[in-house]
Amino acid sequence: MGINREDFLKGAGTSLLSLPLLGFARERRGGRATSSLEAVTPANIVAICTDDQTAASVWAMPTVMTQLAAKGVRVLPAFAATPICGPARGTLLSGRWSHNTRVTKTDGAYPQMKATGMENDTFASRLKDVGYITGFFGKYNNDYDERRIPPGWDRWFAFREPLNRADWYEFNSDGKLRRFYRATDNETDVIASRVVDFVRSRRANQPWLAYVCPHDPHGPYYPAPRHEDEFQGATWDPASEGEADLSDKPALVRSEPTYTQVEEAQNEQEYRGKLRELQAVDDLVRKVLSALTDTGQLQNTYVFFFTDNGYLFGEHRLQKKNLPYDEACR
Repeated sequence: MGINREDFLKGAGTSLLSLPLLGFARERRGGRATSSLEAVTPANIVAICTDDQTAASVWAMPTVMTQLAAKGVRVLPAFAATPICGPARGTLLSGRWSHNTRVTKTDGAYPQMKATGMENDTFASRLKDVGYITGFFGKYNNDYDERRIPPGWDRWFAFREPLNRADWYEFNSDGKLRRFYRATDNETDVIASRVVDFVRSRRANQPWLAYVCPHDPHGPYYPAPRHEDEFQGATWDPASEGEADLSDKPALVRSEPTYTQVEEAQNEQEYRGKLRELQAVDDLVRKVLSALTDTGQLQNTYVFFFTDNGYLFGEHRLQKKNLPYDEACR
């Protein structure tokens, strides 16, 4: 039975470890499927992973909606295997469940990856083994604060913890530490410029991977100045917000205190913060697509857009993530 690329992508699962298979395709000859996989030109890969993005915010990203969602394949529903940053990122890198990666919490997620050797076998190392040039840009995993470059990466531009300082942030740029100040450099814009340089410098005869992990839209919210006044009127009022009757919920949820107007106002403000930060991510997507078009690489490049986990803004009276509700997992 033949399988086309759309069906393959829909069934590829949560890990990018399946991506090396994109260099192969089944074809039909004479009305029947061939019995073996035949090699085709390896595809370049751009994989963009945002941080703590609720599925209810994607509508506000015009490039993602018109250039990726409308023209590509939307995998619905799609869920994080473990709805919390560190374990989810370990799963995305390795294709393994959290109890197999042994990255089971966010605090210390990177030291866990390093100590267990989990990061030695990832989709980056496997793609590198089959001839890909690999580049990483953004947030690797929680509590990464080293000069060390993890295995499998040819180009490395990664945030160093702590990430949430109000005035400055730091990257490990191929082993050299680079400091940037928010007053002049938006963090996602900085990442975008490095990714675009990487894309424009690639040779046509060698496939490549760019794994792009902006910290946006994770709080606290530092939107790019050009977007900081947008979405003033955006409202947040899902049907399950502050759910009145929790009698059908587990004891952990039933114990949640009554939802207040203060919480409601705070959640709406934070929702606007996410929408504002995501505009720089959308700008990043647009710049990368433009670079691919300008260099004639777009037709041979797969672009994936996803997030590490969802986010709760008061649904079922809950906040953030960690629990297996749709809003935290999608």
